[in-house]
Parts: sequence; structure tokens; C-alpha cells
Amino acid sequence: MSMLTLMLALLHIIFNRDRPVAFMQLQEDYVLKYAKDNGISGTFEELKKSDAIQKAVLDDMKKEAKKGDLTSLEKLIAVSFMNEPWTPENGCLTAANKLQRKMVIQMNEKEFEETKPKGIF
Repeated sequence: MSMLTLMLALLHIIFNRDRPVAFMQLQEDYVLKYAKDNGISGTFEELKKSDAIQKAVLDDMKKEAKKGDLTSLEKLIAVSFMNEPWTPENGCLTAANKLQRKMVIQMNEKEFEETKPKGIF
């Protein structure tokens, strides 16, 4: 994978958790190409739930963290992929494309709740 897979990422530090987790959107054409090149089958929606894709993205993020010399507490422990795009029209971004965290969390509550336990060391 490559950092190019990410369109937007929200690093969410959950209070009462030991490690950060990232919530992100994937670039569909890149994920489909990666899957084809690596013998992973499925639709884009299926691939977003795939352990292989999650591992590939998390491994890529870990490589970037190593390049940035991050401490173990700064490195991501999990990633979760969001289903709905974040746009100014749905309130997830401002007109200047700044992320509206509360709206993103509200819109993706199920994914946030599923990922929270992964932030425990």
C-alpha cells in the first residue's frame, strides 16, 4: 500500500485509551488495483472490511511512523475505514475543507465504537 491510498484521515485519540487509532477514507481505484496485484478478491465495499487491506494500510502507516521517529505511544494501533465521504454538503467538512470531528464521529458512530477497544494497550 502507499500513503496515496488515503483521501482523508482523522487521527482520533480516544480518552481512556493508550494508543491512537485512525479513521480514514480509501481511494477506491488504488485499493482495487492493490487488491488485484496481490490476489485479493472482492468489491471495494468488501475490501474495506478485509483484514488483508486493513493490515496493508496499518503496516504502511507504521512504516511512516518509523520514518518520523515516533514513540511507541504515538504510533497507530488500528485503522478503520469510513463508508460515507466527508464533504461540506453533509457537514463533515467546512467550506474550507477543514474536518468537523464531531460530525464525522456522529455520522460514523458504529465504526468508532467498534474501533475504540483496539486503542487499549
